[in-house]
Amino acid sequence: MKTVRDHDKLYLAEQRYDKPKEIFKFMANCIEQGGRVPPEGAVVCDVGCAAGELAYYLRMIWPQARVVGYDLLPELVERARSVVQGAEFNVGSALDPDLMPEAFADVIFMSGVLSIFDEYKTALDNVVSWLKPGGRAIVFGIFNPEPVDVIIRSRASDAGQDAPWETGWNVFSTRSISGFLERHPARPESVFHRFSLPIDLPQNPDDPLRSWTIPLADGNRMIVNGLCLVHHFMALEIRRPS
Repeated sequence: MKTVRDHDKLYLAEQRYDKPKEIFKFMANCIEQGGRVPPEGAVVCDVGCAAGELAYYLRMIWPQARVVGYDLLPELVERARSVVQGAEFNVGSALDPDLMPEAFADVIFMSGVLSIFDEYKTALDNVVSWLKPGGRAIVFGIFNPEPVDVIIRSRASDAGQDAPWETGWNVFSTRSISGFLERHPARPESVFHRFSLPIDLPQNPDDPLRSWTIPLADGNRMIVNGLCLVHHFMALEIRRPS
Protein backbone atom coordinates (compact mmCIF):
# COMPACT_ATOMS: atom_id res chain seq x y z
CA MET A 1 0.00 0.00 0.00
CA LYS A 2 1.52 3.32 -1.11
CA THR A 3 1.72 6.07 1.50
CA VAL A 4 2.53 9.76 1.23
CA ARG A 5 3.01 12.67 3.61
CA ASP A 6 1.93 15.89 1.89
CA HIS A 7 0.06 17.44 4.79
CA ASP A 8 3.13 19.30 6.05
CA LYS A 9 3.05 21.57 2.99
CA LEU A 10 0.41 23.55 4.91
CA TYR A 11 3.33 25.31 6.66
CA LEU A 12 4.08 27.12 3.41
CA ALA A 13 0.83 29.04 3.84
CA GLU A 14 1.47 30.00 7.48
CA GLN A 15 3.42 32.94 8.88
CA ARG A 16 3.63 32.23 12.62
CA TYR A 17 7.28 32.91 13.31
CA ASP A 18 6.56 35.70 15.79
CA LYS A 19 3.89 33.65 17.57
CA PRO A 20 5.73 30.59 18.94
CA LYS A 21 3.63 27.52 19.59
CA GLU A 22 3.10 26.34 23.14
CA ILE A 23 4.76 23.09 22.07
CA PHE A 24 7.97 25.01 21.28
CA LYS A 25 8.03 26.62 24.71
CA PHE A 26 7.40 23.25 26.36
CA MET A 27 10.22 21.49 24.49
CA ALA A 28 12.72 24.24 25.24
CA ASN A 29 11.69 24.19 28.89
CA CYS A 30 12.41 20.44 29.02
CA ILE A 31 16.00 21.26 28.11
CA GLU A 32 16.29 24.30 30.39
CA GLN A 33 15.06 22.57 33.55
CA GLY A 34 17.62 23.01 36.29
CA GLY A 35 19.26 25.91 34.47
CA ARG A 36 20.68 23.72 31.70
CA VAL A 37 20.76 26.33 28.91
CA PRO A 38 22.88 25.29 25.90
CA PRO A 39 26.32 26.93 26.20
CA GLU A 40 28.08 29.13 23.66
CA GLY A 41 28.58 27.26 20.40
CA ALA A 42 26.33 24.33 21.33
CA VAL A 43 24.90 22.52 18.30
CA VAL A 44 21.10 22.44 18.45
CA CYS A 45 19.38 20.44 15.69
CA ASP A 46 15.74 20.38 14.63
CA VAL A 47 15.01 17.17 12.72
CA GLY A 48 11.79 17.70 10.75
CA CYS A 49 12.09 21.47 10.89
CA ALA A 50 9.29 22.19 8.36
CA ALA A 51 9.41 25.90 7.48
CA GLY A 52 11.73 26.73 10.38
CA GLU A 53 9.28 28.03 12.99
CA LEU A 54 10.94 26.15 15.86
CA ALA A 55 14.40 27.12 14.61
CA TYR A 56 13.29 30.76 14.58
CA TYR A 57 12.19 30.44 18.21
CA LEU A 58 15.42 28.71 19.22
CA ARG A 59 17.49 31.45 17.60
CA MET A 60 15.51 33.98 19.62
CA ILE A 61 15.90 32.31 23.03
CA TRP A 62 19.37 30.75 22.50
CA PRO A 63 21.29 33.18 20.28
CA GLN A 64 24.56 31.68 21.54
CA ALA A 65 23.79 28.30 19.95
CA ARG A 66 24.39 27.00 16.44
CA VAL A 67 20.95 26.00 15.14
CA VAL A 68 20.71 23.45 12.31
CA GLY A 69 17.44 22.28 10.74
CA TYR A 70 16.61 19.31 8.52
CA ASP A 71 13.46 18.45 6.57
CA LEU A 72 12.53 16.02 3.84
CA LEU A 73 10.57 18.55 1.74
CA PRO A 74 12.81 20.94 -0.24
CA GLU A 75 10.05 23.56 -0.41
CA LEU A 76 9.96 23.83 3.36
CA VAL A 77 13.75 24.00 3.62
CA GLU A 78 13.81 26.85 1.11
CA ARG A 79 11.17 28.74 3.09
CA ALA A 80 13.15 28.25 6.30
CA ARG A 81 16.34 29.52 4.67
CA SER A 82 14.57 32.63 3.39
CA VAL A 83 13.04 33.55 6.76
CA VAL A 84 15.27 32.34 9.59
CA GLN A 85 18.50 34.29 9.82
CA GLY A 86 21.57 32.83 11.49
CA ALA A 87 20.51 29.17 11.19
CA GLU A 88 21.48 26.40 8.76
CA PHE A 89 18.96 24.23 6.89
CA ASN A 90 19.40 21.02 4.92
CA VAL A 91 17.19 18.53 3.07
CA GLY A 92 17.23 15.11 4.69
CA SER A 93 15.37 12.38 6.53
CA ALA A 94 15.42 11.18 10.14
CA LEU A 95 15.78 7.66 8.70
CA ASP A 96 19.16 8.47 7.12
CA PRO A 97 22.02 7.70 9.54
CA ASP A 98 24.25 10.04 7.51
CA LEU A 99 21.95 13.02 8.02
CA MET A 100 24.54 14.35 10.46
CA PRO A 101 27.84 13.01 11.80
CA GLU A 102 27.90 10.72 14.81
CA ALA A 103 28.19 12.58 18.13
CA PHE A 104 27.42 15.88 16.35
CA ALA A 105 24.65 17.50 18.40
CA ASP A 106 24.38 18.80 21.94
CA VAL A 107 20.59 19.03 21.65
CA ILE A 108 18.19 17.44 19.15
CA PHE A 109 14.53 18.30 18.74
CA MET A 110 12.23 16.07 16.71
CA SER A 111 8.58 17.11 16.81
CA GLY A 112 5.75 15.27 15.06
CA VAL A 113 8.18 13.14 13.08
CA LEU A 114 8.19 9.73 14.74
CA SER A 115 4.49 9.19 13.95
CA ILE A 116 5.19 9.43 10.22
CA PHE A 117 7.05 6.11 10.23
CA ASP A 118 5.65 2.60 10.61
CA GLU A 119 8.55 1.69 12.90
CA TYR A 120 10.32 3.86 15.46
CA LYS A 121 13.62 2.04 15.96
CA THR A 122 15.58 3.46 13.01
CA ALA A 123 14.85 7.11 13.82
CA LEU A 124 15.50 6.70 17.55
CA ASP A 125 18.70 4.76 16.93
CA ASN A 126 19.88 7.61 14.70
CA VAL A 127 18.99 10.23 17.30
CA VAL A 128 21.04 8.45 19.95
CA SER A 129 24.05 8.15 17.62
CA TRP A 130 23.87 11.83 16.61
CA LEU A 131 24.01 13.04 20.22
CA LYS A 132 27.30 13.96 21.80
CA PRO A 133 28.09 12.20 25.09
CA GLY A 134 25.93 14.01 27.64
CA GLY A 135 23.71 15.41 24.88
CA ARG A 136 19.93 15.36 25.09
CA ALA A 137 17.08 14.93 22.63
CA ILE A 138 13.43 15.92 22.91
CA VAL A 139 11.16 13.78 20.73
CA PHE A 140 7.70 15.33 20.85
CA GLY A 141 4.54 13.68 19.57
CA ILE A 142 1.61 11.42 20.24
CA PHE A 143 2.41 8.43 22.44
CA ASN A 144 0.06 5.79 23.81
CA PRO A 145 0.07 5.40 27.61
CA GLU A 146 -1.60 2.02 27.05
CA PRO A 147 0.57 -0.95 25.93
CA VAL A 148 -0.61 -0.85 22.30
CA ASP A 149 1.13 0.37 19.12
CA VAL A 150 -1.20 1.74 16.42
CA ILE A 151 -0.60 2.25 12.67
CA ILE A 152 -2.93 4.79 11.03
CA ARG A 153 -3.70 5.64 7.39
CA SER A 154 -5.98 8.39 6.14
CA ARG A 155 -7.25 10.02 2.98
CA ALA A 156 -9.99 12.52 2.25
CA SER A 157 -13.32 10.86 1.51
CA ASP A 158 -13.66 12.82 -1.73
CA ALA A 159 -10.14 11.99 -2.95
CA GLY A 160 -11.23 8.87 -4.83
CA GLN A 161 -10.41 5.22 -4.36
CA ASP A 162 -7.17 5.48 -6.34
CA ALA A 163 -5.77 8.29 -4.18
CA PRO A 164 -2.78 7.29 -2.01
CA TRP A 165 -3.16 6.85 1.73
CA GLU A 166 -1.36 9.34 3.94
CA THR A 167 0.66 8.55 7.04
CA GLY A 168 1.72 10.76 9.92
CA TRP A 169 -0.36 9.86 12.97
CA ASN A 170 0.97 6.49 14.05
CA VAL A 171 0.91 6.06 17.83
CA PHE A 172 3.62 4.05 19.55
CA SER A 173 3.27 3.08 23.18
CA THR A 174 5.46 4.47 25.93
CA ARG A 175 6.16 0.86 26.92
CA SER A 176 7.53 -0.06 23.49
CA ILE A 177 9.68 3.07 23.26
CA SER A 178 11.05 2.72 26.80
CA GLY A 179 11.81 -0.96 26.28
CA PHE A 180 13.72 -0.25 23.08
CA LEU A 181 15.85 2.45 24.72
CA GLU A 182 16.52 0.30 27.79
CA ARG A 183 17.93 -2.41 25.50
CA HIS A 184 19.90 0.03 23.32
CA PRO A 185 23.67 -0.66 23.39
CA ALA A 186 24.44 3.01 24.12
CA ARG A 187 22.36 2.74 27.33
CA PRO A 188 20.64 6.13 27.01
CA GLU A 189 18.48 7.44 29.83
CA SER A 190 14.90 8.35 28.94
CA VAL A 191 11.79 9.84 30.50
CA PHE A 192 8.40 10.98 29.19
CA HIS A 193 7.03 14.44 30.01
CA ARG A 194 3.28 14.89 29.60
CA PHE A 195 2.13 18.00 27.75
CA SER A 196 -1.06 19.88 28.66
CA LEU A 197 -2.12 22.54 26.18
CA PRO A 198 -2.82 25.80 28.09
CA ILE A 199 -4.93 27.40 25.33
CA ASP A 200 -8.00 26.52 23.28
CA LEU A 201 -7.59 25.50 19.65
CA PRO A 202 -10.59 26.02 17.36
CA GLN A 203 -11.57 23.42 14.80
CA ASN A 204 -10.44 24.27 11.28
CA PRO A 205 -13.34 23.47 8.91
CA ASP A 206 -11.00 23.50 5.91
CA ASP A 207 -8.54 20.98 7.37
CA PRO A 208 -10.01 18.16 9.47
CA LEU A 209 -6.52 16.78 10.12
CA ARG A 210 -5.52 19.83 12.16
CA SER A 211 -5.95 19.29 15.90
CA TRP A 212 -8.50 21.11 18.02
CA THR A 213 -9.44 21.09 21.70
CA ILE A 214 -12.58 20.06 23.55
CA PRO A 215 -13.07 21.50 27.06
CA LEU A 216 -13.42 18.97 29.87
CA ALA A 217 -15.37 19.32 33.09
CA ASP A 218 -12.19 19.47 35.19
CA GLY A 219 -10.89 22.48 33.28
CA ASN A 220 -8.43 20.53 31.13
CA ARG A 221 -8.59 20.16 27.36
CA MET A 222 -8.85 17.04 25.23
CA ILE A 223 -6.96 17.34 21.93
CA VAL A 224 -8.52 15.57 18.94
CA ASN A 225 -8.57 15.67 15.15
CA GLY A 226 -10.65 14.39 12.25
CA LEU A 227 -9.11 10.91 12.49
CA CYS A 228 -11.27 10.29 15.58
CA LEU A 229 -7.93 10.32 17.40
CA VAL A 230 -7.42 11.56 20.95
CA HIS A 231 -3.91 12.97 21.27
CA HIS A 232 -1.79 12.05 24.27
CA PHE A 233 1.01 14.51 23.57
CA MET A 234 4.29 13.86 25.36
CA ALA A 235 7.94 14.81 25.10
CA LEU A 236 10.31 11.88 25.18
CA GLU A 237 13.59 13.11 26.66
CA ILE A 238 16.65 11.04 25.76
CA ARG A 239 20.07 11.61 27.33
CA ARG A 240 23.19 9.96 26.00
CA PRO A 241 25.58 9.02 28.82
CA SER A 242 28.72 11.15 29.20
